[in-house]
Amino acid sequence: MTTFQRILDVYSVGDPALEFMGTIIVGAVDHVLQDELRTQLEARDPLVGGVLAIAEGTMLISTTDNECLAKSLPIYEALYARLKAQLEIERVVPSGIPP
Repeated sequence: MTTFQRILDVYSVGDPALEFMGTIIVGAVDHVLQDELRTQLEARDPLVGGVLAIAEGTMLISTTDNECLAKSLPIYEALYARLKAQLEIERVVPSGIPP
């Protein structure tokens, strides 16, 4: 379980977009920690690869943890906005494809 998931559970947020974001974050963390040969990324949600690439890139261009956090927050806010919009579109015009 990731820290993000724990926060969602502790505070009973109940926001579908944050829950969706949590599954993407879990996929990225699992890929890094569990996929030793790095061969399973294509089997995951396509957003996992994007989030992973952006997170790793942000770490590479940051000199401190605080700088990395400051640079990352707008990216995760943008991801949240995108997921929230995607879920709203799916609610209005169902595609039949699970999020």
